[in-house]
Amino acid sequence: MTRNEWPLVFFTLLIQMAVGIMLALTMVTFIDQLNIPQDAQDSIRITLPRVILPILILGVISASLHLTRPGNARLAMTNLKQSWLSREMLLGIMFGLLSSTLWLFQLLEIGSPAMVGILLWAGTLSGILLLYGMSRIYMLRTVPSWNTWATPISFIITAMLFGALILSFAMGITVQTDSNAASSLVEVEEFLHLMGWGSAILLSVQLLVAFLRDRYLIWKGGVSRESIQLRKQRYPRLGLLRTIFGLLAIGLCTLFALQPYSSTTFIFQGVIASTFLLVLASETIGRFLFYASFKRHGL
Repeated sequence: MTRNEWPLVFFTLLIQMAVGIMLALTMVTFIDQLNIPQDAQDSIRITLPRVILPILILGVISASLHLTRPGNARLAMTNLKQSWLSREMLLGIMFGLLSSTLWLFQLLEIGSPAMVGILLWAGTLSGILLLYGMSRIYMLRTVPSWNTWATPISFIITAMLFGALILSFAMGITVQTDSNAASSLVEVEEFLHLMGWGSAILLSVQLLVAFLRDRYLIWKGGVSRESIQLRKQRYPRLGLLRTIFGLLAIGLCTLFALQPYSSTTFIFQGVIASTFLLVLASETIGRFLFYASFKRHGL
């Protein structure tokens, strides 16, 4: 893996994080079965759009660092019929515009609930399509290590993981700072426990996907096997380190899924923050290894 590919690691993770937050925001707004108190929902709907925009900006900056001539990036938009890179850029622009509009509506306190709902659903749909378009860029027949079912699945799980953990942390902050939301602590605690179990399951599936992908590529033989062997020769300990970080994060997810929130809010928030950092480390290493497995077959 070259130094020039590091910006792609951060770009893909940041964009997936932003999409995950949008998914979490839509889930909080429209799934009544979660029993989230109205005051907590209102606070989350104000907070999360403010988080999406700076993450998107950092993602765009990361992407520009990958380009030799950033000024020529607009040329990638000229081949929408055949190029998934062009489609990814268009979907990214759509997602960015919808996210910015949602943020502006919340900042200025304008727009009817119906309009905000339309923006949320449109932003979620464009985000899902963006994840799909991003994965299709890498599913090249000439790069067997990328052209597997694991690529779109891992991208989607990354987004969902980041979204769930950031939502959980924001919900905890809301309860601590908003007296109205704090009055419904039982419902908030149940929701946070649900997020803990969900995050633990998602992370377990992510690690399993990575393991099965490597086994599948080794089983295929040829260039597929060579790409994994070469990656392990260059970075023999990174795969193990990623697994360790992931298992530690699963343990913390289980802890905050079982721990009563009302008794030790400060410790609870620390557990969520630590879980996020471990997941971020695990996903960063995983994405690095994804790019490090690159080996072209044929032309």
